[in-house]
Parts: sequence; C-alpha cells; structure tokens
Amino acid sequence: MKQIELAKEFEKKYGLELNIKEGNMLDIPFEDESISFIYSYNSIFHMSKEEIGNVIKEIHRVLPKGGLAFINFPTVYDWRAKIGEKVSEGEYIQEEHGEKILHSYFEVDEPEKYFNDFKVIYKESRIRNGYRRDGVKITRGYVDYILEKK
Repeated sequence: MKQIELAKEFEKKYGLELNIKEGNMLDIPFEDESISFIYSYNSIFHMSKEEIGNVIKEIHRVLPKGGLAFINFPTVYDWRAKIGEKVSEGEYIQEEHGEKILHSYFEVDEPEKYFNDFKVIYKESRIRNGYRRDGVKITRGYVDYILEKK
C-alpha cells in the first residue's frame, strides 16, 4: 500500500493522472485490451511457475494488439537460486524482509514457454557481480524481455 501512496504523491507533484490501481497480477483490474504497456520488474517471480503462466495470460488479455510488456525473471545463475525450502523445480521459499516468500528461478530460455502469443522484441540475459550490504560477494542473474502482443 505504501507504493500506491508514493505513486499518488508523484501524480499530484507532477500534475499527472497515471490510473494506478492496486490489484492482483492473477486478475488484473483492467478491461480487455485496455493497457498499452505493462512493466513487471522483480515482481512476477514471487509466485509459482504455474501461476506465472496464468499471469502472462492476464497480461495478454489486457494488452491490445501491438501492446508491449517488459518482464524480468531471475535465472538459475542468481546467488539465491537454490537457497531455502525447495517447493518444486526452481521454486524456493525464501526469507525476504522478515517474511517467507516464494521465488521462482529460470533457465535463460525457460520463460519463453509462456510467450506463444507474443513476439519477443528484446531479450537480455544479465549476470551482475557485486556485494551485499554485509560485504559478502554475490552474483545476480536475470533475463529481461520486451514482448509485443501479436
């Protein structure tokens, strides 16, 4: 809810109307073909791979032909890819900000099984090396997509 409040403050500050709504990715609160661009960064993978497939169908539903979606997924190259309680292949319950949350990790080409009704405009597999706040060296692995609804 805090993010919604911050977005409303941003709208007011810059005189914008962004049509921001709180909702559930599994049931996007917009009409069919009513959103021209969807941006999902570091969010869609906090559910099972089966649920992710359903979310991609919802994204397809709300995008018009030619609509775009930016979606990223963590890959098996991420330092957390096999940490926590294994739920299924590539799915782990992990602690995040004091809560136990499901995270799904993917082989680099694996998300493409969801994209039959999309054209992949852009794909980038990224591996970043860095450090956590506590000084431990880590590797982040992601695959980013820009998709166009066919």
